[in-house]
This record gives sequence, C-alpha cells and structure tokens, in this order.
Amino acid sequence: MRRFAGALCVALLAPGSLAAQSPESPEACGALVETLGAQALPELILEAPDFRLEEGVCVAEDLFALFDNMRLTAEAMRFRYEGPLEFSATRYADLVEIELTGLRFAVRTGFSPDMDYVFAAQARAREGIDALLSVSYDAGRVTLDPLRIDFPGENAIEARLAMTDLSDDPLQALDGRLERLELSILSNGLFEEFALFPLATMLLTDQDDPEAEVARLKDEGRAALASLPLTPQTVAALEALIHDLPNPAGTLSLILAPEGGVAIRDVITPFGPGEGFLTGLEARYEPAE
Repeated sequence: MRRFAGALCVALLAPGSLAAQSPESPEACGALVETLGAQALPELILEAPDFRLEEGVCVAEDLFALFDNMRLTAEAMRFRYEGPLEFSATRYADLVEIELTGLRFAVRTGFSPDMDYVFAAQARAREGIDALLSVSYDAGRVTLDPLRIDFPGENAIEARLAMTDLSDDPLQALDGRLERLELSILSNGLFEEFALFPLATMLLTDQDDPEAEVARLKDEGRAALASLPLTPQTVAALEALIHDLPNPAGTLSLILAPEGGVAIRDVITPFGPGEGFLTGLEARYEPAE
C-alpha cells in the first residue's frame, strides 16, 4: 500500500512551474508518457509507441513494455494530461488520466527463449484486461476517481481516494491527510488467479495435510481480527470472507472515511497499514449467490 500511494503521488509529478497545458503534438505525448512512466515505475521499460492526438487526448495502439519479469502488451492506450510541459522543477500535474484496453501479460523466464515464446503465445489467447486511472490535483487536494481494473469474467477492482492538506511538493505527500478511501474487489476467480499461489507459497509449509493447515491459518486469522481495533460489523464481514477461503466469490468493500480525515503517516507505515487505517475501517462482504 505504501508503494501504491507513492506511485500515485509520483504519477502526478510534472516537471515545471508554468500554467497547466496539454500536449499539442504526438512528440509531446511520447515525452510526457516516458517521463511519467520513469517517475512512477522506474523498472518499467516501455517501447516508444506511435501517438496521435484526438481532441487533446494522446492515443496509441499496440503497446509493448517490460516490467520486472513480465512482458506486457496492450491493444490501446488513451492518455489525457493537463499540467506544465516545461521540464525544470517538480510540482503536481492538474490531471493525469490513463485508459488501457486489452492489457495482457506473460512471464519472462530470462533463461529460456522457448518458454518465453510459449508464455507469450498463451497470453495472446487470453481475454485482455481493461484499466482506467484518473488522478487530479487542485489546491492541496489529490483525488483518485477512479482507479478501475476490469479482468476477464466477473472480476474487477475499483478504488477512489481523496487526500487533503498537501503541500505543493509531491515528495511530502505523506504529510497530508487522508479524507476518504474506497476499495471494492469483485472476485469470481480473481483471488485464485492472482493471490492464492503467492499466499500459499508464503504461508503453507509442505505438510501432508494442507487442508488442515489452511483450517489452522483461518483460525489464526479469526483470532487476529478479534485483537484489532475494528467494529463488530467489520469483524463479521472479514470473518465471512475468511470462511469462504480459498475460494471466495463475491464483493469485498473497504471504506475509510474518518471525520476530519486522518494523517496519511498514521495510515501508511513501513510495516503496512497503521492504527489510523484500522480504527476507522469499514468492511463489507457480499458473497455471490
């Protein structure tokens, strides 16, 4: 979560201190995407796409990128930007909006061209992922509305966020206050596809009875919930989610909207969510029928 918040703030970084502008040429589109990508995700290697302008929106098709051990492709990207275009200092951009359609990814082994070829072929056959990110800044307030990722099938992640009392220096974003955070996860196979394997690798210990070990871990999870500063309604929702593991199906909603806001440093700590997050957290879990 700390890395997500940092990337969100850095995504709004825009070199310069001039009045807000929008790119007026395909070359300007490419320069902005390269700069923002390098700042938000330094590990990302993006093959320079050919942009065109459509009513002030940068549009590119057939994108290709490398990120860590992943090969990424996208059918199209729409990029809207309002902010300074002069690269001399740092400040928030007024608006960054990115829409991706047909996003696909494949593992890169780094040692087997044959397997990399097979993984890439498998990725092309899958249904793509669509994503939308819209972040704006105005007078000390950052608004994420929304971040939405639509996965194949009935699977989606949607988030909204408002942060206030921010200075003009994006690198000091953690000194602001979190006004509202909403996160909704619709899973009908999403958990099993993306979270189950890494969690199993981290938590299971190759015992002869993995079902018994999972039952023990679920009991430990319920006991941990009882020790946290959560409302009874939130505890009940999370207990219902734990009950459905390892095959949860339905919608998990998390809402944090403390009166007067909460210091971002109390929400995001080096060790994960802080007490400021847990105290005001409201959770709902609606199992699929």
